[in-house]
Amino acid sequence: MKFESYLASHAARMGPKDAVVCGGQRLSFRELEDSTNRMAHALRAAGVQVGDRMAVNLPNGIAFVRAYIAAVKAGALAVPVNLPLSAPEITHILSDCTPRAVFIGEDTQAVMVDDRRLAMD
Repeated sequence: MKFESYLASHAARMGPKDAVVCGGQRLSFRELEDSTNRMAHALRAAGVQVGDRMAVNLPNGIAFVRAYIAAVKAGALAVPVNLPLSAPEITHILSDCTPRAVFIGEDTQAVMVDDRRLAMD
């Protein structure tokens, strides 16, 4: 079973139950499924294709989980980039993986795809 099918079946069965809890934030299975579907569709509409790499440069938390899952649902390979890394280290990772898109900021309100900033959610 593919991960996205697994999440969809859990969302159907578990609906309002917590899927992700981080600090004071909670996200239900249904909210996680719906939000990551919207994000994945937006990524594909922006030109992200199966096999593209997407860097995820976000703090640990719900935003990271949503971005990672949206990348997978869009068919991309998620590449986590640790926030505390130095600029040269981040540059090395990005030039090595050549991502098509980068999730940036404190949340997933924006993603950069081919030098274009897209709103998410």
